[in-house]
Amino acid sequence: MQQRIVTAALLFLVFVPLVYWAPAPIFRLFLAGVFLLALDEWLQLAQLGRHRLWALLGSLGFLILVFFWRGGIWLCAVAGIFWLLIPIVLLRARTPAKVQRAPRWMALLAVPALFPAFLLAAILQGQRPPLLLWVILLVSATDILALAVGKTWGRKPLAPWLSPAKTREGLYGGLLAGLMMGTLGAMVLIGRDPHALVGGAVLGLLVAAFGVVGDLLESLLKRRSGHKDSGRILPGHGGVLDRIDAMLAGIPVFVLGLIALGWWK
Repeated sequence: MQQRIVTAALLFLVFVPLVYWAPAPIFRLFLAGVFLLALDEWLQLAQLGRHRLWALLGSLGFLILVFFWRGGIWLCAVAGIFWLLIPIVLLRARTPAKVQRAPRWMALLAVPALFPAFLLAAILQGQRPPLLLWVILLVSATDILALAVGKTWGRKPLAPWLSPAKTREGLYGGLLAGLMMGTLGAMVLIGRDPHALVGGAVLGLLVAAFGVVGDLLESLLKRRSGHKDSGRILPGHGGVLDRIDAMLAGIPVFVLGLIALGWWK
C-alpha cells in the first residue's frame, strides 16, 4: 500500500504542472501518450489480436478528435448512458464461469470507456484546469480511502466473482472520501452557500460510486484474461489502466454533474 501511495503522489506531482501550466496542445499530446498505453493494455486484456497495431491506430484517432472535437455535451450523454449500462454487464457475470463467457466484443468497449474520459479531460484542462484537478483529487482520494478502510476493516466482499480483495467496507470508505472531497472542492471552487455544498457532496458521491463501476469493469477484463494487473509500468498499481480505471467513469459523470448543477460554462 505504501508503494501505491508513493507512486500516486509522484504521478500527481508530475500531473499538476501539466494541468495548470502546459499549453493545451502539449497537454493533449501527453494525453495521447497515456491513451496509447491504456488502450494497448485494454485490448491485450480483451485478447484482441494485433493489439499494439489497433492501439496505435486508436491513439492516432484520439489525436485527431482531441484537436478537432467540438461536441462535449453529446460526448457526456453517450458516456453517461454507457456507464449506466455497465452494472448490468457486471451483474450478469456473477460466477467464474460466466466471467469466462464474457463476450469477445469486450474489446469494443474501449471506445466508449476511454475516448470520452480522455477527451473531456482535454476539454477541462483547456477551459478550467481547477475542475480537472478537482475530479482527479476526488477519484484519487476515493481510491486511497477505500483501500485503507478495506484493508483495515474489510470483511464483506463487494464483488467476489470479479475482485475478491474489494469489500463493502472499502466501498463505504470510498464513498465517504467522495463526499468529503466533493464538498471541499465545491467550497473552494464554487461557493460556500448550502446549494453549492450539497451539490458538491452529491457530485462527489456519484463520482465515487461510478468510479467503482469503472474499477470493476477493468476487473472483469482482468479476470476474463487471467491477469492480476493490466501491466507493470507503475509500481504498486500495475499498469496505466489499473491507475485510471475509476477515472474513466468518474470524469464523464463529473462533467455531467457540472452541467446538471449549472457549473459548466
